[in-house]
Amino acid sequence: MGKWRGTWLPVLCGLLVLGLGTVGGLLAGRLEESRDVAVRFEPPVERPVDFQLRDQNGRVISPRTALGNVLVMTFLFTSCDDVCPAQAQIIGQAARNAGNRVEVYAVSVDPAADTPARAKSFLRHIGVDQLRFHYLLGTREQLRPVWARYGIVPIKASPAEAQAAARLGIHRLARAQGKDDEEEEGQGAYHVHSNPKGAPPAARDPYPDPRDERYRGRWRHDLPQFEHSAYVLLIDKRGRQRVGFPFEQLDATLLRHDIQVLSAET
Repeated sequence: MGKWRGTWLPVLCGLLVLGLGTVGGLLAGRLEESRDVAVRFEPPVERPVDFQLRDQNGRVISPRTALGNVLVMTFLFTSCDDVCPAQAQIIGQAARNAGNRVEVYAVSVDPAADTPARAKSFLRHIGVDQLRFHYLLGTREQLRPVWARYGIVPIKASPAEAQAAARLGIHRLARAQGKDDEEEEGQGAYHVHSNPKGAPPAARDPYPDPRDERYRGRWRHDLPQFEHSAYVLLIDKRGRQRVGFPFEQLDATLLRHDIQVLSAET
């Protein structure tokens, strides 16, 4: 595909929420050809808007902190017991195997339940706590500008629901509420559930409004209020966003390859 000219990253990322599996891109013409198992997209090559958030250890972190290293950036929440752990492990595997200095930022989409203690436990549980893996936390007010800049739809759970999920996990909470949907198809370590109401009309918009915080894709969790949009973004050593993967089409081998390509750049 040609480059996405004249577009903002939130608009481009809004397209990911539509599940457009054909979106792909090349990184300076040197990436391996994408296959059906993993699709890349090519964001505008520009510096991300800077922000400051604290990580699980209380350290103030910003994109500038990672300058000189390749930065892998994504969006997670600790109560997720299927999609987020699986994708974080893929990122960790790629970062570990890349053999270079790599920073990973996971921005919370659930400020009501994502605490430093829970973030530490999440990273330790999935085996990435020894990597340079920063789980970025904050209040909704602190996180909202970051979500808006990257076209991210956070989860819509109330604080009470978020706290319940933090205690039980999404699937146990769903079963406790009698809302466990029938599994429609397998997606690796997590499920994709049918949406009886179907996708909203906005799912057909060619250029979704990033200010529209409705989730436009298919349910992946048993409780739709815990859906959020997400993708994985690679930022080079100079702080420029370069390539991304739709969240559910992430592949550890291709991600590692792309990290190594960016790490080799001078």
